[in-house]
Amino acid sequence: MKSALLWPIPARHLEAGSLLEVARAALDQEPSLEAAKNRLERQLKAGSASEALVFGTRASFLLVAAEADDLPALEAAEDMLHEAIERAPEDGRLWQAMGMALLRIADAGLEPPLDLLRGAEAALSKAQKLDISLNRLALTQTRLLLGLLEASAGDVSDDRLDGIDAELAAAEARYKAAPMQVVTLLPLLDALQVSARLDSENVAARLNRIVTLLRAAVPKLPELKKTIPALAEMLLSGAYTIADEDAAFALAKQAALMANDAVSLLPDAVEVRVLHGKSLIEMAGYVGDVDAARLMFVALNRFQEAVDRTERRDAALLVTLGNAHLLHARLVRDGEADLHFDDALAAYSAAATAKGHRHTFQEAIVHALRGDEEATQIALEDCQDLPDGPTLLTLPGIETYREREWLRALVQTATAPE
Repeated sequence: MKSALLWPIPARHLEAGSLLEVARAALDQEPSLEAAKNRLERQLKAGSASEALVFGTRASFLLVAAEADDLPALEAAEDMLHEAIERAPEDGRLWQAMGMALLRIADAGLEPPLDLLRGAEAALSKAQKLDISLNRLALTQTRLLLGLLEASAGDVSDDRLDGIDAELAAAEARYKAAPMQVVTLLPLLDALQVSARLDSENVAARLNRIVTLLRAAVPKLPELKKTIPALAEMLLSGAYTIADEDAAFALAKQAALMANDAVSLLPDAVEVRVLHGKSLIEMAGYVGDVDAARLMFVALNRFQEAVDRTERRDAALLVTLGNAHLLHARLVRDGEADLHFDDALAAYSAAATAKGHRHTFQEAIVHALRGDEEATQIALEDCQDLPDGPTLLTLPGIETYREREWLRALVQTATAPE
């Protein structure tokens, strides 16, 4: 299961104070897993440790030594922890290790994660009830993951929403007490992310808080710059979905600013240039034609840069470039519009070639907008990506030929069941 969190807490922080940290420290001091395990078990027995704790330690060794997808080892650790908990059900450290084992199994992605994460939440909650002094970062991360996964399944309860609000408040308090620390910043960023996704009324406020935090943090924690594109994408997604036009424009503007930052910080990343272009196009939808044309000009440059930096022809990227030229053509004078029509046609034709096709339906749109019926018909009849009938009739420029026999035949072909 690839984490849905943008800022997952590093393992060393999740494990701090747990049996897993003890096992990892012993493993770092010995040449082999077996030597480390034997040494630590001798120390535990010499200190009169319970049999349950010895079992829990063995399980922790398995957890820290196992590869991410080594399900047999992870399940063996889970079995050991069940046995340990049966012997000492009041030991919070064992419940904590059990929660982390279930998290690791969920991460392996070999079973439906919701039930595993709910099991991890229950175990980690039990650990906290038994020993409030235990590190609760794993519980926080589990609850945030559950919030996202339950939302994607359309199954978010009021209790879950209240729980996420509580995690956000706690994360804010921890960050206020120790700002600009990885261990307090990352949980706050993800708590804000999850809250933004679940709380439609506070999307803009939550996302803007993330922007403020990240802008301040990146100079001190440069590894966070890799998460800026994902944040820009989240801002753009918020702009697409939020009802308030002023708030939507503000989010699109923030998305463009963050994506522009990402272009500077990650100059080799093609996708951030595309993201910046898309953010500018979204902004253009909220301003007058003159400002929109300026934004479109910059967006076009970003898409062209992305195309130029792609070794192999990328059909989707070429279509994006063609679409941008088509949008820009509607904002400029006739002579300049013709140039954009030419460029759009060239991009669409290159996209068709990249897919191994003679034409793509987007070429027909350009021909139709130029009033070239014959070229429109040829492009539609020869393309291999013909839209369905109702969509075909709504394409820009195509409605002009609604009554033509050739278009009716194409609509009938596109509508007929396979």
